[in-house]
Formats: sequence, C-alpha cells, structure tokens
Amino acid sequence: MLRKYELTFILKSDLPPEVNDQIIDRFRDIVNQKGEVVKVDVWGKKRLGYEIEGFSRGLYVNFLFEAQPDHIHEIERNLKIHQNVLRFLTIKLDDRMDFDAIRVREEEKRKKREAERKEAEERGEQVSDENPYRDAEEASEEKPLRSSRDDDDKDDKDKDGKKDDDDGKKNDDDDKKDDDDGKKDDADGKKNDDDGKKDDDDGKKDDADGKKNDDDDDKQDSKEGSKSEED
Repeated sequence: MLRKYELTFILKSDLPPEVNDQIIDRFRDIVNQKGEVVKVDVWGKKRLGYEIEGFSRGLYVNFLFEAQPDHIHEIERNLKIHQNVLRFLTIKLDDRMDFDAIRVREEEKRKKREAERKEAEERGEQVSDENPYRDAEEASEEKPLRSSRDDDDKDDKDKDGKKDDDDGKKNDDDDKKDDDDGKKDDADGKKNDDDGKKDDDDGKKDDADGKKNDDDDDKQDSKEGSKSEED
C-alpha cells in the first residue's frame, strides 16, 4: 500500500541551474520507481541556519509523494551518498491528506504554462526550453520557507473559516432572537407590574371603602346606643 510523504532536501548553492534540474529529475525518477511524485516545489536559495560543508546558503527542494514504505530507505540512501546534497528530511504525512486535489491543481498549472507558451510562440516570441523548476530557483532569499502542505492547509482553513462564519451568523441570529424574547419578557413583566400596581390601587380603594364602612357602622352603633339610653 502506498503511503504519503513529504521530502525536503538542500542542494549546494554554487551549482548551475541545469545541474539542479538534473538532480531534481534524478530523485523524482527514483521516487517514481515504487511510487509517484505528486508535487515538486523549488523554494529557491536560502540562508542556512549554520554553515554546512563550507556553504552558508543552499537550494531548497520539496517533494510531496506517495511510495511503498520499504522504498523510503532506497530514496534516502541515494540522497545520503549524493555529493551535492547537503541535508534532507523525510516526513510521513497523514494518509487522509487529499493528494487527488493536489494532482488536479498541478495539472491545471501545467496546462496554463503550455497555453502561455503557445501564445508566446504565436506572437513570434522566442520561447526557451527552460525547466519549470528554473523560476523558483531564483526566488528571493527574503521569501519565507513554506511547505507544499501550506496551500492545502490554507484551503482547509478557508473551508473551516467559512463554516465558522456560518456558525457565527447562526449564533448572531440566535442572539437576536434571544434579545427579542428578552424584550417580550420585559414587556410582559412591565405589563404584570402595571397589573400589580392596579391591583394594589384596587386593594387600597377596597381598604378605604372598608374603613368607611367601619366608620359608618361605628357611627350607627353610637347613634343607636344613644337612643337606647334615652329610652
């Protein structure tokens, strides 16, 4: 079963572009013996963290590939004995990583390059036979190092970001609904307060009426008592 890997290797910085292309193609062929290189990124010449074999800079090359697990030893053996390879690192990737989507993007890039080349030829412009790796070899040293996985991670993050936006919008709608419910509850509470106040006023009126009746009863009792004494 094929597994997914990422390989980064550093070439000496004083090699001619044609030699760099040959080395990249050589290791691509080695991987393809028992696997498939899905994407090649040439990050350009970068300053090394420390001097290696007298070199303070190197050309960084990155492969995304699938291969049989037992083929990794052969790939690394060839990297180790190659005189122009300063360092290399192989990382096993998550098998769930979508290499099919990467293949589609790489094919679209290839077709775009071919279309641009054809248009240039139709305009009568001279078109060189340069390797597609060549432009990247001259990348600015100030450009930060990025893994080939960054583009795919960015797509995943964009999807997650869109989902978060949708969730956020849903939460905003829920909050708005809660606010409306809260306003309704406040209105109901105010109405209940008004009803309670009215009940208090009615109670006070009843108390006043009761007191008046008590006063009338007392007055009546006093009048009748006086009348009895006279009799």
